[in-house]
Amino acid sequence: MNLKKRLIPLILLSALALTSCASAPATDSPSAVENSAQPAASQGSEEITEDEIRSLIELDRRYERITRLADFSWGESDITDIDPEAETFYKVTEPGLEKFSDFEDLVRSTYTENVAEYYIWQQTESENRIFKNVNGDLYFIGAGGAGTDTSEEFFFEILSSSPTEAEADVHRPYIFDDEQGEYETRRYFFRRESSGWRIANGDVSGIEIPESAVSELLEKERFILEAINGNGFTLPSEQDISDGKYSAVTNEFGDVFYPVLDENFDGWDEWQSYVESVYGEDLARETLMNGTVIKSGDKTYAEKNAGSGAEESAQPEWKQLLSGSDEDPEVWGTVTGDKKTVYRFKETAAGWRIEWEYPSAGD
Repeated sequence: MNLKKRLIPLILLSALALTSCASAPATDSPSAVENSAQPAASQGSEEITEDEIRSLIELDRRYERITRLADFSWGESDITDIDPEAETFYKVTEPGLEKFSDFEDLVRSTYTENVAEYYIWQQTESENRIFKNVNGDLYFIGAGGAGTDTSEEFFFEILSSSPTEAEADVHRPYIFDDEQGEYETRRYFFRRESSGWRIANGDVSGIEIPESAVSELLEKERFILEAINGNGFTLPSEQDISDGKYSAVTNEFGDVFYPVLDENFDGWDEWQSYVESVYGEDLARETLMNGTVIKSGDKTYAEKNAGSGAEESAQPEWKQLLSGSDEDPEVWGTVTGDKKTVYRFKETAAGWRIEWEYPSAGD
């Protein structure tokens, strides 16, 4: 089988920016490091060492080269016969990355437990995944995109350190001629976990959404989904429409909409306010324009049985994984019921809102 060493980037799921970057003038001469990083797994009360920081930075760079640049080998044969309707995946043939467990081990050896769980879901389970677990082997989707403009060389400055946490700025020189003498600077946060020191970017702000807020938002969202699928509102019967007690409206496509009779939602302003109490601005706008619940005059009208309604499931479980900053108070986490979905919640002046949802792949 012919193997190819390919270096192309990927179009990935948009996600929380886990590192802060800025251009900085050269202040020191960066020294080259060897790409032979091993997981940092020190125990005890000692502060993080320079070797442990260097090892984790190298592992982070390896993760980036794998997931963003596809800097590894994969075979020519695909697995479309496994699922003809799905994307085409190719078997990874890179030594040390051939098994799904190899990828998991890399991620868990580099990042804190919460960040690692998010990254593994993002890259292997989400609708935008690039990897697939096939009987324990790692398969790759083979997509492409942009590259990198920084060198493999780097140097770092430790800003703070304690037996449990540390912070450092990592500088990498840009590789293009017009950027000579300038560096990309990323702020890294490190935390000691039971398995050793790990990179904690995205898991350090302390911002946390109360579980009660999550439960309330999910319950209200459930009603919204039932309503837009024609199963949530109280609507008049066909007999009531025939008797002239209520009037239905028809759009340009011939779809029939019935007046909502629920006192709390019969007026459009009430329905809009309810939706906006659950979703952030973009998701609320998308929901209000869904086409199955419409505004006629100042009233709310809805289609009947436009869908199957919200799926029945066990009580969903919430687990927070990532958090933003005080300036951008967002949290990311998984809601697991019949399937796993990553939710992004944002705290606003009016309270917590569902900012967006990222479903898992169908299989």
